[in-house]
Amino acid sequence: MKRLEWKMVASGLVLFICSLLSLGTAGLACSETPGVLSLGDESYLPKGAIEAACGVQFVKELGGKKLEEIPLVILSNIDYNSLPGPVREGLVDYVKRGGVLLITGGDRSYGSGGYGSTDLTSILPFRILYPRDWQPSRRGQIESLDPGHPIFSGVNPLKMPLVDSFNNQARGEGSSLISQFSKFDRQPLIAERGAGSGLVFGIALDLNQVGSQWPEANRFLLNLIKYLLQRSAVTPR
Repeated sequence: MKRLEWKMVASGLVLFICSLLSLGTAGLACSETPGVLSLGDESYLPKGAIEAACGVQFVKELGGKKLEEIPLVILSNIDYNSLPGPVREGLVDYVKRGGVLLITGGDRSYGSGGYGSTDLTSILPFRILYPRDWQPSRRGQIESLDPGHPIFSGVNPLKMPLVDSFNNQARGEGSSLISQFSKFDRQPLIAERGAGSGLVFGIALDLNQVGSQWPEANRFLLNLIKYLLQRSAVTPR
């Protein structure tokens, strides 16, 4: 009889411990993955590989979150007026408080996207020169000025594709130039700029066009997102 009672007690303890473990596991499963707010034409991004490697989740809207809870915001060839109101109104302050912004080029970005008359110009790594700055050009190389930058880890900068269109801009005040066009006025193509506690990373190329002809594009993009997440001072919550 005593042996039977002991077995019942032991079984009860096992069930109790298993229930606690299941609750702990459920809590872990429900813990929220940091979100990366990605707006615009993001089809160039290898999102699955980035999410797996970086432990983040791409989202298309803030939902119930505030902008300052997002470690990284990506604007992919999207015009300024198409941005959600909270994003338009809060981006400058978001970056200055430690957030990171990636903005890529195209016919709906920078000057061609209406950014030239906004307060974002105060933190962009490029100086917008024209209201329609997405311009065709003779084909030329993307010339790396900082091949040791983390975004080029495992990537051969000499094998970056030829390009024949970009947002024609100038280097912004206080920005670090990473790559430029190899011809004519050596227009800046990739640059970054600190603003307050945060960072703005600019690419004056349509990455949907560039990525389709660049075998190392996915490695470059994974490096880029890893680097930007490391630079973010935002603690997801």
